[in-house]
Parts: sequence; structure tokens; C-alpha cells
Amino acid sequence: MSGADADTRLDPPLEFGMFGSAAHRDRLDFSAWPSSKFWEAEYSPEMARQYRAANRVRFPGPLALPGWVFCDLFVLPAAIGVVTGPADLLDDEMRGALQVTSPERAIMAAYYAAPTLTPGVFVGVSLISLLSGRGLGRVVKSMTLQTLGASVQRGVAQWSNWSLRSHAKIGPMRLVGRVPSGHALEHKSFVYEIDLRREQFHPEANLRVPVDDLEALGGLLDRGRAHGDVFIVSPGFDGHYVHLFVEK
Repeated sequence: MSGADADTRLDPPLEFGMFGSAAHRDRLDFSAWPSSKFWEAEYSPEMARQYRAANRVRFPGPLALPGWVFCDLFVLPAAIGVVTGPADLLDDEMRGALQVTSPERAIMAAYYAAPTLTPGVFVGVSLISLLSGRGLGRVVKSMTLQTLGASVQRGVAQWSNWSLRSHAKIGPMRLVGRVPSGHALEHKSFVYEIDLRREQFHPEANLRVPVDDLEALGGLLDRGRAHGDVFIVSPGFDGHYVHLFVEK
């Protein structure tokens, strides 16, 4: 099973859909889940409001999503994958942050990957999960990439970010190199790539590196850039160590 096909089951009352410009609706592949909903960004102000609120919950402060970036670089050129469900699945604090009440449907998880100049290659930008214990980060990412027709997913992540657990379950994360200068967390970040086209191998880690040993992690990143033989593998990050597989 390829990475984009893995673990894409949702139990009712959770539902998957895409939120983006009406111009792209016919470019999306909903064949695996034909009952999915599509929200036209131009005519769905409540979905837009909820998504930006959910983004602020998970990316506060300097990482918060500006409105013009959301419009110009998220929903106009592409589409956001979302999982929705009854708002009463969320705790009171989360419902308050989203400004929703129990009878309403609310965003439970969302994933945005930006298209690139290379056909089939998407850059992961934002992964949000508001409902803990359901593995929704992994599910919404898998479903979104498959709906987009992605063959390769690239992205930027931080060594100590819990999202590594979701990313690594999609497939082994090949270390590509350092992030371009200007990222707010540049010294703690790296570029990775997941090949979604092949049968995924899921080796056990043969190396664990303390997450605060940035010198060792930087050396592995440089090796990965030079040889393409260093991968982050599941569980990815355990709170203390980054789990890696280095091809011998």
C-alpha cells in the first residue's frame, strides 16, 4: 500500500471534504470517498472563519496565518483537506476558540499542501488536529494527498514537533537538507520528502538521536542531502529522541 493510500478510514459522524476555489473542484479526485463535500471558498465564509481560528489554535504568535496568505496562497491556488464532525466532540475550550456550539459541525482536523512547479509534487504547509486520540492528523493528510493526486510530498518540520509522528506514519521521511534562510525556526528545522508512488518500507529505526543534539542531527541532515540515505521512521519523535533509519 502506498503512503497516500494508508490509513484513510473515518468512522461516522466524522466526514472528509475539501475547501478551496471553485475553479479547482473538477481537478480533485474524490473517487475513493465519493460522498465527500466540497466547500467553495468564495461562498463559504463560515468554513473560512473556522479554519483560520483552528490555525490560530495550533500556530499562535509569529506562526499565525495572515488573512491575505490564506486567500492568495491557500484557497485560490489549491484546496485544503478537512475532517469535520459534531462540535460537541471538542472540549469547551476548543469550542470557544472556534466559536462554535454543540449542535454545529466543526473542523476536527485539516491539512494544506501547496502545489509546485513539478507536477505531482506538493509541499506540506499546515497540519492541524484538534481532536486528540483519533489519529486524525495522519488520516486527513493521507486523504488530502490522495485527493490532490500527489506523488511526492515535501515539507519543512522541526525535530521536536509532535507532527513527526503523523508524517512518519505516511511513509519514511527522507532527509533532503536544510531550510531556506528566513524561517522563524530555521536552526531547529529541516526539509523532508515522502515518496508516495512506491510501496512503502517501514523499517525499524537503527539510530536514535536526542532531540536537543542539534549538532548530530545537523550532521545527519548533511549526510542525507549528499547521499539520500537517511530517513525519519515511525514513531518519528517520542518526546526525547528522533527515530531514524540510516541505510548502510
